[in-house]
Amino acid sequence: MEISQDAEKKYAIINAIFCKKPSLDDLHGLTGIPKITLKRQIALLRNDYKMDIQFVRNTGVRGKTGYYLIVDWGIINKARFLANFSGVVFNRN
Repeated sequence: MEISQDAEKKYAIINAIFCKKPSLDDLHGLTGIPKITLKRQIALLRNDYKMDIQFVRNTGVRGKTGYYLIVDWGIINKARFLANFSGVVFNRN
C-alpha cells in the first residue's frame, strides 16, 4: 500500500510511541525525523486526529526528561491502525 510521506511520518511516530515509551531523543533515533518536525507532527496528531498524546515527566529528575504516551487514540481506530500500519517505519531516504 502506497502512503504519502507525511502520513508515513505520522504513522511511524504513532508506532514508536505505542511500542515504547520514547523520549524525544528516542523518537528521533527510531524514526530519523528531526526533533522540531517530531514536535510539529505530534501537535498535528493532537489537533487533526484528536489524539491525546501526553508527555509524562520523570519524577525526581530536573529538566524536561520523560516519555510520550498515547492516552486516547482520538478518531483513529486503534485495532485497525495496528492491523494495517504497525510495521510502518519512516524511510529516511
